[in-house]
Amino acid sequence: MTIHATQRIIDMLFGPKIKVVFAAADTEAAERVMAAGGPETNGVEPLSFDPESDAADGRLQELAGADGEFVSLAAPPSGLCALAALSEEGHRQLEAFAAWWRKHGGGAPPTVLELHRFVSAGPDDNDRRLTELYGHLLHIAWESIGKSDASLANLSGELYELRQEYEQTRLALRRWQAELDRVKKTTCHMVYVMPESERTFRPEHDCTVRQLLPISAEGLAGFDLFCPVDRTHNGRQGCLVVVLHDTAAQRALAHWRIPYDAFGRGWCGFMLPEALTDAIHRPEISVMWQTTGGRPLSLALSPIGAFDEMAARVDGKSIGAALAFIAWGALPGARIDTKQRVWCQLHDADAESHCLEYRLDFHDVARVTATATAEFNYMHLLPDVPGFRLHPLEHRLATAVLSRACPAGTDRLVATAEIRRDEAKHPVEYAMCLTDASLECRVFPDAPERDERVVGFSGWQSVASDGRPHAVTLSLAEPLTGLADLHFGTRMSGSRAITYHCADWLELRIRLQHSVADRLEAPDRQ
Repeated sequence: MTIHATQRIIDMLFGPKIKVVFAAADTEAAERVMAAGGPETNGVEPLSFDPESDAADGRLQELAGADGEFVSLAAPPSGLCALAALSEEGHRQLEAFAAWWRKHGGGAPPTVLELHRFVSAGPDDNDRRLTELYGHLLHIAWESIGKSDASLANLSGELYELRQEYEQTRLALRRWQAELDRVKKTTCHMVYVMPESERTFRPEHDCTVRQLLPISAEGLAGFDLFCPVDRTHNGRQGCLVVVLHDTAAQRALAHWRIPYDAFGRGWCGFMLPEALTDAIHRPEISVMWQTTGGRPLSLALSPIGAFDEMAARVDGKSIGAALAFIAWGALPGARIDTKQRVWCQLHDADAESHCLEYRLDFHDVARVTATATAEFNYMHLLPDVPGFRLHPLEHRLATAVLSRACPAGTDRLVATAEIRRDEAKHPVEYAMCLTDASLECRVFPDAPERDERVVGFSGWQSVASDGRPHAVTLSLAEPLTGLADLHFGTRMSGSRAITYHCADWLELRIRLQHSVADRLEAPDRQ
Protein backbone atom coordinates (compact mmCIF):
# COMPACT_ATOMS: atom_id res chain seq x y z
CA MET A 1 0.00 0.00 0.00
CA THR A 2 1.08 3.53 -0.77
CA ILE A 3 -0.25 6.31 1.44
CA HIS A 4 -0.58 9.88 0.19
CA ALA A 5 -0.88 13.13 2.15
CA THR A 6 -0.66 16.85 1.54
CA GLN A 7 2.47 18.80 2.42
CA ARG A 8 0.67 20.41 5.37
CA ILE A 9 -0.21 16.98 6.75
CA ILE A 10 3.39 15.79 6.30
CA ASP A 11 4.66 18.80 8.25
CA MET A 12 2.15 18.01 10.98
CA LEU A 13 3.08 14.31 11.09
CA PHE A 14 6.75 14.96 11.67
CA GLY A 15 6.31 17.98 13.95
CA PRO A 16 5.98 18.16 17.75
CA LYS A 17 2.14 18.18 17.71
CA ILE A 18 -0.04 15.40 19.21
CA LYS A 19 -1.69 13.37 16.43
CA VAL A 20 -4.80 11.16 16.62
CA VAL A 21 -5.62 9.08 13.53
CA PHE A 22 -9.25 8.00 13.06
CA ALA A 23 -10.57 5.73 10.32
CA ALA A 24 -12.51 7.18 7.39
CA ALA A 25 -15.43 4.93 8.38
CA ASP A 26 -15.60 6.72 11.77
CA THR A 27 -15.42 10.28 10.44
CA GLU A 28 -18.84 11.40 11.71
CA ALA A 29 -18.40 9.74 15.12
CA ALA A 30 -14.88 11.20 15.43
CA GLU A 31 -16.19 14.71 14.72
CA ARG A 32 -18.73 14.32 17.52
CA VAL A 33 -16.02 13.09 19.94
CA MET A 34 -13.70 15.99 19.16
CA ALA A 35 -16.59 18.45 19.33
CA ALA A 36 -17.23 17.29 22.91
CA GLY A 37 -13.99 19.00 23.89
CA GLY A 38 -15.25 22.37 22.74
CA PRO A 39 -13.37 24.76 20.45
CA GLU A 40 -10.10 24.01 22.24
CA THR A 41 -8.63 20.58 21.56
CA ASN A 42 -5.52 21.09 23.75
CA GLY A 43 -3.17 20.83 20.80
CA VAL A 44 -4.52 17.48 19.53
CA GLU A 45 -4.63 17.26 15.73
CA PRO A 46 -7.34 14.80 14.47
CA LEU A 47 -6.56 13.05 11.18
CA SER A 48 -8.52 10.65 9.00
CA PHE A 49 -7.15 7.58 7.22
CA ASP A 50 -8.93 6.06 4.21
CA PRO A 51 -7.28 2.87 2.89
CA GLU A 52 -9.43 2.76 -0.27
CA SER A 53 -9.50 6.33 -1.49
CA ASP A 54 -7.73 5.75 -4.79
CA ALA A 55 -8.01 2.08 -5.72
CA ALA A 56 -5.11 0.42 -3.83
CA ASP A 57 -3.73 3.69 -2.47
CA GLY A 58 -4.52 5.07 0.97
CA ARG A 59 -4.95 8.68 1.91
CA LEU A 60 -4.18 10.53 5.15
CA GLN A 61 -5.91 13.88 5.58
CA GLU A 62 -7.47 16.21 8.11
CA LEU A 63 -10.64 14.97 9.79
CA ALA A 64 -12.74 17.71 8.22
CA GLY A 65 -11.05 17.21 4.86
CA ALA A 66 -8.84 19.71 3.01
CA ASP A 67 -7.84 20.50 -0.51
CA GLY A 68 -4.25 20.27 -1.65
CA GLU A 69 -1.82 18.35 -3.78
CA PHE A 70 -1.19 14.88 -2.38
CA VAL A 71 2.27 13.32 -2.39
CA SER A 72 3.56 9.94 -1.27
CA LEU A 73 4.24 9.50 2.46
CA ALA A 74 7.67 7.88 2.93
CA ALA A 75 7.70 7.15 6.68
CA PRO A 76 5.32 6.80 9.64
CA PRO A 77 4.60 9.77 11.93
CA SER A 78 7.04 10.81 14.63
CA GLY A 79 6.38 12.02 18.14
CA LEU A 80 3.18 11.36 20.06
CA CYS A 81 0.59 9.64 17.84
CA ALA A 82 -2.46 7.50 18.68
CA LEU A 83 -4.78 5.31 16.56
CA ALA A 84 -8.43 5.46 17.72
CA ALA A 85 -11.26 3.25 16.39
CA LEU A 86 -14.94 4.07 16.96
CA SER A 87 -16.36 1.01 15.15
CA GLU A 88 -15.43 -2.46 13.97
CA GLU A 89 -14.98 -1.19 10.41
CA GLY A 90 -12.82 1.64 11.70
CA HIS A 91 -10.71 -0.88 13.61
CA ARG A 92 -10.16 -2.86 10.38
CA GLN A 93 -9.07 0.23 8.47
CA LEU A 94 -6.64 1.32 11.20
CA GLU A 95 -5.12 -2.19 11.31
CA ALA A 96 -4.28 -1.70 7.62
CA PHE A 97 -2.54 1.58 8.56
CA ALA A 98 -0.68 -0.21 11.38
CA ALA A 99 0.50 -2.87 8.90
CA TRP A 100 1.88 -0.15 6.63
CA TRP A 101 3.56 1.41 9.70
CA ARG A 102 5.33 -1.88 10.56
CA LYS A 103 6.62 -2.20 7.00
CA HIS A 104 7.92 1.36 6.61
CA GLY A 105 8.88 2.30 10.19
CA GLY A 106 11.75 1.49 12.48
CA GLY A 107 9.54 0.38 15.37
CA ALA A 108 6.15 -1.07 16.21
CA PRO A 109 3.07 1.12 15.69
CA PRO A 110 0.90 2.15 18.65
CA THR A 111 -1.93 -0.19 19.66
CA VAL A 112 -5.33 0.71 18.18
CA LEU A 113 -7.50 2.24 20.91
CA GLU A 114 -11.01 0.73 20.64
CA LEU A 115 -13.13 3.54 22.02
CA HIS A 116 -16.41 1.87 21.00
CA ARG A 117 -15.77 -0.94 23.54
CA PHE A 118 -14.85 1.24 26.54
CA VAL A 119 -18.31 2.77 27.12
CA SER A 120 -21.93 1.74 26.81
CA ALA A 121 -24.42 3.56 24.64
CA GLY A 122 -25.81 6.70 26.18
CA PRO A 123 -25.91 10.49 25.98
CA ASP A 124 -22.50 10.88 27.59
CA ASP A 125 -20.67 8.57 25.17
CA ASN A 126 -18.74 11.34 23.43
CA ASP A 127 -17.49 12.87 26.69
CA ARG A 128 -16.41 9.47 28.00
CA ARG A 129 -14.70 8.58 24.75
CA LEU A 130 -12.82 11.90 24.77
CA THR A 131 -11.74 11.23 28.37
CA GLU A 132 -10.55 7.74 27.40
CA LEU A 133 -8.69 9.22 24.42
CA TYR A 134 -6.85 11.79 26.56
CA GLY A 135 -6.03 9.13 29.14
CA HIS A 136 -4.61 6.93 26.41
CA LEU A 137 -2.51 9.82 25.11
CA LEU A 138 -1.22 10.45 28.62
CA HIS A 139 -0.30 6.77 28.93
CA ILE A 140 1.58 6.91 25.62
CA ALA A 141 3.39 10.04 26.79
CA TRP A 142 4.51 8.37 30.03
CA GLU A 143 5.73 5.33 28.10
CA SER A 144 7.66 7.64 25.74
CA ILE A 145 9.25 9.43 28.70
CA GLY A 146 10.22 6.09 30.26
CA LYS A 147 11.81 4.93 27.01
CA SER A 148 13.63 8.24 26.69
CA ASP A 149 14.99 7.94 30.24
CA ALA A 150 16.16 4.39 29.58
CA SER A 151 17.78 5.45 26.32
CA LEU A 152 19.45 8.40 28.07
CA ALA A 153 20.80 6.13 30.81
CA ASN A 154 22.09 3.72 28.19
CA LEU A 155 23.74 6.51 26.22
CA SER A 156 25.28 7.94 29.41
CA GLY A 157 26.79 4.54 30.16
CA GLU A 158 28.18 4.27 26.64
CA LEU A 159 29.57 7.82 26.90
CA TYR A 160 31.28 6.91 30.18
CA GLU A 161 32.82 3.84 28.56
CA LEU A 162 33.97 5.93 25.59
CA ARG A 163 35.57 8.44 27.94
CA GLN A 164 37.37 5.61 29.75
CA GLU A 165 38.59 4.21 26.43
CA TYR A 166 39.66 7.69 25.33
CA GLU A 167 41.63 8.23 28.54
CA GLN A 168 43.27 4.82 28.22
CA THR A 169 44.10 5.53 24.59
CA ARG A 170 45.49 8.94 25.49
CA LEU A 171 47.74 7.49 28.19
CA ALA A 172 48.90 4.73 25.85
CA LEU A 173 49.61 7.27 23.11
CA ARG A 174 51.53 9.48 25.55
CA ARG A 175 53.69 6.55 26.61
CA TRP A 176 54.22 5.57 23.00
CA GLN A 177 55.21 9.15 22.09
CA ALA A 178 57.60 9.31 25.05
CA GLU A 179 59.20 6.04 23.96
CA LEU A 180 59.37 7.25 20.37
CA ASP A 181 61.00 10.49 21.48
CA ARG A 182 63.52 8.52 23.49
CA VAL A 183 64.35 6.39 20.47
CA LYS A 184 64.42 9.27 17.98
CA LYS A 185 66.56 11.60 20.08
CA THR A 186 70.11 11.20 19.01
CA THR A 187 73.36 12.39 20.48
CA CYS A 188 74.49 15.55 18.72
CA HIS A 189 77.94 15.61 17.18
CA MET A 190 80.19 18.57 16.56
CA VAL A 191 80.34 19.59 12.90
CA TYR A 192 82.24 22.90 13.03
CA VAL A 193 84.17 24.90 15.62
CA MET A 194 85.38 28.47 15.74
CA PRO A 195 87.28 28.37 19.06
CA GLU A 196 87.10 31.25 21.48
CA SER A 197 90.02 33.59 22.10
CA GLU A 198 90.75 36.33 24.61
CA ARG A 199 89.39 38.91 22.22
CA THR A 200 85.76 39.88 22.76
CA PHE A 201 83.16 42.01 21.04
CA ARG A 202 81.00 44.42 23.00
CA PRO A 203 78.96 46.90 20.92
CA GLU A 204 79.03 50.58 21.76
CA HIS A 205 75.25 50.59 21.37
CA ASP A 206 72.61 48.07 20.49
CA CYS A 207 73.25 46.68 17.04
CA THR A 208 73.03 43.52 14.92
CA VAL A 209 75.98 41.25 14.14
CA ARG A 210 75.72 38.71 11.34
CA GLN A 211 77.83 35.57 11.25
CA LEU A 212 78.06 33.00 8.45
CA LEU A 213 77.91 29.29 9.36
CA PRO A 214 80.20 27.62 6.79
CA ILE A 215 78.27 24.33 6.76
CA SER A 216 75.32 22.76 5.05
CA ALA A 217 72.23 23.16 7.22
CA GLU A 218 71.00 19.62 6.54
CA GLY A 219 71.19 17.90 9.92
CA LEU A 220 71.94 21.14 11.81
CA ALA A 221 70.74 20.66 15.39
CA GLY A 222 71.86 23.98 16.87
CA PHE A 223 74.88 26.05 17.79
CA ASP A 224 76.65 27.56 20.80
CA LEU A 225 77.98 31.07 21.36
CA PHE A 226 80.69 31.81 23.88
CA CYS A 227 80.33 34.49 26.54
CA PRO A 228 83.35 34.92 28.83
CA VAL A 229 82.77 34.22 32.51
CA ASP A 230 81.76 37.45 34.22
CA ARG A 231 81.34 37.29 37.99
CA THR A 232 80.39 40.94 38.39
CA HIS A 233 77.78 41.33 35.61
CA ASN A 234 78.37 45.11 35.91
CA GLY A 235 74.62 45.63 36.49
CA ARG A 236 73.85 44.59 32.94
CA GLN A 237 70.24 43.95 31.99
CA GLY A 238 68.75 42.97 28.70
CA CYS A 239 68.43 40.16 26.18
CA LEU A 240 70.09 38.73 23.11
CA VAL A 241 67.83 38.04 20.15
CA VAL A 242 69.39 35.37 17.96
CA VAL A 243 67.90 34.50 14.56
CA LEU A 244 68.88 31.59 12.30
CA HIS A 245 68.52 32.68 8.66
CA ASP A 246 68.14 30.85 5.38
CA THR A 247 69.93 33.39 3.21
CA ALA A 248 69.03 31.64 -0.04
CA ALA A 249 65.28 31.85 0.54
CA GLN A 250 65.58 35.04 2.62
CA ARG A 251 63.59 33.68 5.52
CA ALA A 252 64.06 33.03 9.22
CA LEU A 253 64.20 29.43 10.41
CA ALA A 254 64.09 29.99 14.18
CA HIS A 255 64.32 32.73 16.80
CA TRP A 256 65.57 32.81 20.37
CA ARG A 257 65.44 35.57 22.98
CA ILE A 258 67.80 34.80 25.87
CA PRO A 259 68.24 37.15 28.87
CA TYR A 260 71.73 38.34 29.78
CA ASP A 261 71.48 36.40 33.04
CA ALA A 262 71.76 33.13 31.09
CA PHE A 263 75.21 34.12 29.79
CA GLY A 264 78.55 34.64 31.46
CA ARG A 265 79.30 30.97 32.15
CA GLY A 266 81.04 29.99 28.93
CA TRP A 267 79.21 28.31 26.05
CA CYS A 268 75.47 28.96 25.73
CA GLY A 269 73.48 26.70 23.43
CA PHE A 270 70.75 27.57 20.94
CA MET A 271 69.16 24.24 20.03
CA LEU A 272 66.39 23.42 17.58
CA PRO A 273 63.50 21.09 18.46
CA GLU A 274 64.55 18.84 15.59
CA ALA A 275 67.49 18.73 13.19
CA LEU A 276 66.97 20.53 9.89
CA THR A 277 66.18 18.45 6.80
CA ASP A 278 66.79 21.04 4.06
CA ALA A 279 70.23 21.31 2.48
CA ILE A 280 70.70 25.07 2.97
CA HIS A 281 74.22 25.99 1.91
CA ARG A 282 74.50 29.46 3.38
CA PRO A 283 72.89 29.51 6.83
CA GLU A 284 73.58 32.61 8.87
CA ILE A 285 72.91 33.76 12.38
CA SER A 286 72.20 37.32 13.43
CA VAL A 287 72.68 38.48 17.01
CA MET A 288 70.78 41.56 18.20
CA TRP A 289 71.50 43.22 21.54
CA GLN A 290 68.61 44.61 23.60
CA THR A 291 70.25 46.32 26.57
CA THR A 292 67.98 47.83 29.20
CA GLY A 293 70.54 48.51 31.91
CA GLY A 294 74.32 48.59 32.35
CA ARG A 295 76.73 47.74 29.56
CA PRO A 296 75.92 45.36 26.69
CA LEU A 297 76.92 41.71 26.89
CA SER A 298 80.33 40.64 25.53
CA LEU A 299 80.73 37.72 23.12
CA ALA A 300 84.00 35.97 22.44
CA LEU A 301 85.66 36.26 19.03
CA SER A 302 87.68 33.75 17.06
CA PRO A 303 90.60 34.49 14.71
CA ILE A 304 89.92 33.91 10.99
CA GLY A 305 93.40 34.17 9.52
CA ALA A 306 93.23 34.82 5.79
CA PHE A 307 89.60 33.73 5.47
CA ASP A 308 87.96 37.12 5.54
CA GLU A 309 84.63 35.67 4.38
CA MET A 310 84.30 34.12 7.85
CA ALA A 311 84.36 37.50 9.58
CA ALA A 312 81.32 38.72 11.47
CA ARG A 313 79.86 41.94 10.11
CA VAL A 314 78.14 44.98 11.56
CA ASP A 315 76.40 47.36 9.17
CA GLY A 316 77.99 45.37 6.35
CA LYS A 317 81.51 46.00 7.62
CA SER A 318 83.86 43.30 8.82
CA ILE A 319 84.97 43.36 12.48
CA GLY A 320 88.14 41.40 11.57
CA ALA A 321 87.16 38.24 13.46
CA ALA A 322 84.36 35.71 13.71
CA LEU A 323 82.02 35.12 16.60
CA ALA A 324 83.22 32.08 18.48
CA PHE A 325 80.68 29.32 17.87
CA ILE A 326 80.22 25.56 17.78
CA ALA A 327 77.79 24.02 15.27
CA TRP A 328 76.09 20.76 16.26
CA GLY A 329 74.67 18.17 13.91
CA ALA A 330 72.36 15.18 14.16
CA LEU A 331 70.37 12.86 11.94
CA PRO A 332 68.11 15.08 9.78
CA GLY A 333 64.65 15.23 11.31
CA ALA A 334 65.78 13.74 14.63
CA ARG A 335 64.27 15.18 17.80
CA ILE A 336 66.70 17.18 19.90
CA ASP A 337 66.61 16.96 23.68
CA THR A 338 66.23 20.62 24.57
CA LYS A 339 63.95 22.69 26.79
CA GLN A 340 64.54 25.95 24.99
CA ARG A 341 61.55 27.64 23.43
CA VAL A 342 61.82 28.44 19.73
CA TRP A 343 59.52 31.25 18.67
CA CYS A 344 58.65 30.20 15.15
CA GLN A 345 58.12 26.83 13.52
CA LEU A 346 60.85 25.54 11.28
CA HIS A 347 60.45 26.23 7.56
CA ASP A 348 57.64 28.67 8.27
CA ALA A 349 56.08 29.66 4.95
CA ASP A 350 53.86 32.33 6.46
CA ALA A 351 53.72 35.70 4.78
CA GLU A 352 55.16 37.28 7.94
CA SER A 353 58.06 34.84 8.33
CA HIS A 354 60.38 37.84 8.05
CA CYS A 355 58.99 39.00 11.41
CA LEU A 356 59.57 37.70 14.90
CA GLU A 357 57.28 38.39 17.85
CA TYR A 358 57.97 37.79 21.52
CA ARG A 359 56.10 38.32 24.78
CA LEU A 360 57.56 40.19 27.71
CA ASP A 361 58.20 37.91 30.68
CA PHE A 362 58.30 38.56 34.43
CA HIS A 363 61.92 39.73 34.17
CA ASP A 364 60.99 42.43 31.65
CA VAL A 365 57.80 43.59 33.38
CA ALA A 366 59.64 43.93 36.68
CA ARG A 367 61.38 47.03 35.26
CA VAL A 368 58.11 48.97 34.85
CA THR A 369 58.12 52.09 37.05
CA ALA A 370 55.32 54.51 37.93
CA THR A 371 55.73 58.09 36.66
CA ALA A 372 52.77 59.95 38.18
CA THR A 373 52.38 61.35 41.68
CA ALA A 374 49.46 60.04 43.73
CA GLU A 375 48.27 59.59 47.31
CA PHE A 376 48.22 55.79 46.95
CA ASN A 377 50.23 53.12 45.18
CA TYR A 378 48.32 53.00 41.90
CA MET A 379 50.78 50.65 40.13
CA HIS A 380 51.94 47.20 41.17
CA LEU A 381 52.98 43.96 39.48
CA LEU A 382 50.57 41.05 39.05
CA PRO A 383 51.61 37.76 40.68
CA ASP A 384 49.84 35.33 38.34
CA VAL A 385 50.83 36.62 34.88
CA PRO A 386 53.65 38.77 33.44
CA GLY A 387 51.75 42.02 33.77
CA PHE A 388 50.93 44.95 36.03
CA ARG A 389 47.97 46.95 37.30
CA LEU A 390 47.63 50.65 36.54
CA HIS A 391 44.69 51.95 38.53
CA PRO A 392 43.21 55.21 37.14
CA LEU A 393 43.63 58.43 39.11
CA GLU A 394 41.20 61.27 39.67
CA HIS A 395 41.49 64.20 37.23
CA ARG A 396 44.88 63.06 35.83
CA LEU A 397 46.62 60.22 34.06
CA ALA A 398 47.93 57.10 35.76
CA THR A 399 51.19 56.44 33.92
CA ALA A 400 54.19 54.13 33.92
CA VAL A 401 57.24 53.60 31.73
CA LEU A 402 59.34 50.65 30.61
CA SER A 403 62.69 52.13 29.64
CA ARG A 404 64.44 50.94 26.49
CA ALA A 405 61.68 48.40 25.90
CA CYS A 406 61.51 48.42 22.10
CA PRO A 407 64.62 47.80 19.98
CA ALA A 408 65.29 48.90 16.43
CA GLY A 409 63.05 47.09 13.98
CA THR A 410 59.94 47.21 16.20
CA ASP A 411 56.86 47.86 14.08
CA ARG A 412 53.95 46.70 16.26
CA LEU A 413 52.95 46.30 19.91
CA VAL A 414 49.88 44.44 21.10
CA ALA A 415 48.84 44.57 24.77
CA THR A 416 46.06 42.63 26.49
CA ALA A 417 43.97 44.93 28.67
CA GLU A 418 41.33 43.74 31.12
CA ILE A 419 39.27 45.07 34.03
CA ARG A 420 38.71 42.07 36.28
CA ARG A 421 36.82 43.52 39.26
CA ASP A 422 33.10 42.71 39.32
CA GLU A 423 32.37 46.00 41.07
CA ALA A 424 33.69 48.03 38.11
CA LYS A 425 30.83 49.51 36.06
CA HIS A 426 32.43 52.01 33.68
CA PRO A 427 34.94 51.73 30.82
CA VAL A 428 38.59 52.70 31.26
CA GLU A 429 40.72 54.25 28.53
CA TYR A 430 44.13 52.71 27.79
CA ALA A 431 47.03 54.10 25.74
CA MET A 432 50.63 53.26 24.80
CA CYS A 433 53.22 55.74 23.69
CA LEU A 434 56.76 55.32 22.33
CA THR A 435 59.43 58.00 22.83
CA ASP A 436 63.01 58.15 21.59
CA ALA A 437 65.16 56.59 24.32
CA SER A 438 68.05 58.98 23.64
CA LEU A 439 65.85 61.95 24.63
CA GLU A 440 65.17 60.44 28.08
CA CYS A 441 61.48 61.33 28.29
CA ARG A 442 60.51 59.91 31.70
CA VAL A 443 56.84 60.96 31.83
CA PHE A 444 53.86 60.35 29.58
CA PRO A 445 53.73 63.33 27.15
CA ASP A 446 50.83 65.71 27.68
CA ALA A 447 50.03 65.83 23.95
CA PRO A 448 51.48 62.68 22.32
CA GLU A 449 49.99 63.56 18.92
CA ARG A 450 52.13 66.73 18.70
CA ASP A 451 55.17 65.95 20.84
CA GLU A 452 58.39 65.70 18.78
CA ARG A 453 59.82 63.13 21.19
CA VAL A 454 57.01 60.68 20.38
CA VAL A 455 57.72 58.08 17.68
CA GLY A 456 54.48 56.14 18.09
CA PHE A 457 51.11 56.54 19.82
CA SER A 458 48.24 54.07 20.07
CA GLY A 459 45.58 56.65 20.81
CA TRP A 460 43.20 56.32 23.73
CA GLN A 461 41.25 53.08 23.43
CA SER A 462 38.20 52.40 25.61
CA VAL A 463 38.08 49.03 27.43
CA ALA A 464 34.74 47.87 28.84
CA SER A 465 34.41 46.67 32.45
CA ASP A 466 33.21 43.21 31.42
CA GLY A 467 36.00 41.02 32.81
CA ARG A 468 37.03 40.02 29.30
CA PRO A 469 40.40 40.58 27.57
CA HIS A 470 40.68 43.38 25.02
CA ALA A 471 43.51 44.22 22.64
CA VAL A 472 45.29 47.59 22.69
CA THR A 473 47.50 48.00 19.64
CA LEU A 474 50.21 50.39 18.53
CA SER A 475 51.26 50.04 14.90
CA LEU A 476 54.06 52.03 13.28
CA ALA A 477 54.11 53.08 9.65
CA GLU A 478 57.87 52.44 9.62
CA PRO A 479 59.89 50.22 11.97
CA LEU A 480 61.94 51.91 14.66
CA THR A 481 65.51 52.81 13.74
CA GLY A 482 66.65 53.05 17.36
CA LEU A 483 65.72 52.21 20.92
CA ALA A 484 62.47 53.56 22.34
CA ASP A 485 60.94 53.90 25.80
CA LEU A 486 57.44 52.48 26.19
CA HIS A 487 54.92 54.52 28.21
CA PHE A 488 51.59 53.22 29.53
CA GLY A 489 48.60 55.28 30.58
CA THR A 490 45.07 54.80 31.90
CA ARG A 491 42.32 57.31 32.58
CA MET A 492 38.58 57.64 33.07
CA SER A 493 36.53 60.21 31.23
CA GLY A 494 34.19 62.61 32.99
CA SER A 495 33.72 62.64 36.73
CA ARG A 496 33.08 58.94 37.22
CA ALA A 497 34.24 57.23 40.38
CA ILE A 498 37.55 55.42 39.95
CA THR A 499 37.03 52.98 42.83
CA TYR A 500 37.34 49.29 41.86
CA HIS A 501 38.34 50.12 38.28
CA CYS A 502 41.59 48.15 38.39
CA ALA A 503 43.06 48.46 34.90
CA ASP A 504 45.32 45.48 34.20
CA TRP A 505 47.94 45.06 31.49
CA LEU A 506 48.15 41.27 31.28
CA GLU A 507 50.35 40.65 28.28
CA LEU A 508 52.53 42.65 25.92
CA ARG A 509 53.85 41.35 22.61
CA ILE A 510 56.51 43.13 20.58
CA ARG A 511 57.01 42.38 16.90
CA LEU A 512 60.35 42.98 15.20
CA GLN A 513 60.81 43.46 11.48
CA HIS A 514 64.18 41.80 11.00
CA SER A 515 63.98 42.22 7.22
CA VAL A 516 64.72 45.89 7.89
CA ALA A 517 67.95 44.90 9.60
CA ASP A 518 68.70 42.66 6.62
CA ARG A 519 68.45 45.61 4.26
CA LEU A 520 70.42 47.97 6.48
CA GLU A 521 73.11 45.58 7.68
CA ALA A 522 73.38 42.94 4.95
CA PRO A 523 77.02 41.88 4.48
CA ASP A 524 78.81 42.39 1.21
CA ARG A 525 78.28 39.09 -0.62
CA GLN A 526 80.49 39.90 -3.60
